[in-house]
Amino acid sequence: MAYLQHFIRPATGHQPCAQLRMGVQGNGVHTAELQPAPGVAADSPGAAWKALRTKKCRNAFEAAMHANGQEWDWLGKGWQLACAAGVPLHAGTTADGGQAHLPDLRPVNPGPLSVLAKDLDFDWSSYFEYAVCRIAEVWVWDKPERAAELRARMAPAQMALWAIANADGQICNGGFSQFFYNSYGELAHEALAGFELLGLVQFADILRDAYAVFPGQRIPKDRDERVAILEALTPDDASASPRLQAASNGLEHASAIFKGTEDLWDELETRYYALIHRDIGVRGYNAAFYKPLCECIEARSHEVFR
Repeated sequence: MAYLQHFIRPATGHQPCAQLRMGVQGNGVHTAELQPAPGVAADSPGAAWKALRTKKCRNAFEAAMHANGQEWDWLGKGWQLACAAGVPLHAGTTADGGQAHLPDLRPVNPGPLSVLAKDLDFDWSSYFEYAVCRIAEVWVWDKPERAAELRARMAPAQMALWAIANADGQICNGGFSQFFYNSYGELAHEALAGFELLGLVQFADILRDAYAVFPGQRIPKDRDERVAILEALTPDDASASPRLQAASNGLEHASAIFKGTEDLWDELETRYYALIHRDIGVRGYNAAFYKPLCECIEARSHEVFR
């Protein structure tokens, strides 16, 4: 089956807006064309489309990535032409750079894992990230109204994957202190529920234990409330107090809290890292973590993909 998608790069500086359309069929991108004339509708007689040289996709996964505006570097020459101003193309934008509409939150189904994973270059983590790529395009942090609007449109599996993606990124980068301190902490309960929904009980157990230090195991969605609790958990010693009082200095404030609370979750973080890094005899980055998640994605493909 062939399908065609259009993308528009908003005008920036002296660069006019540019439209790119791609046709995908089977396992490859068979056409890619650029139409740089500003204000000209893609289907009008005045649209002057210029063919771009493309590389054949190696599998249906990459084909779907192309069609959803991801990994544009695989377009070779088309990358330079479409992004002359260094600005990536965005789906769902108008010619003047405004937001046309909220895009469909479900990316195209790239095909069965049994086929994709045979490719020596297949990466479990990229497949996982692809599953949440549309949500990442439209999510706005620390905006409860916006979050509620998106949650209403998301299937349970989508919400689970999005929350897990952000929780894992923060925990692996700076531990639970960073996860709770930053905006991503607003998805703490969704991440726990997500691990439970997808059957990754060992990860769910670790998160549940980590949340136990919060009163009533409740992680506030409001970031200021979370930070206030973290401040209260930080020992009131000579080194921490001055830095906590200097709340205007974000880095100093965060550093004091991270240092003051790191011992609370040290053992849990060690368990978490051991789980994601364990050897399961499958190639790929953190396959022990991403492979079961990808299998859950495929099992719930009707929720994740259109």
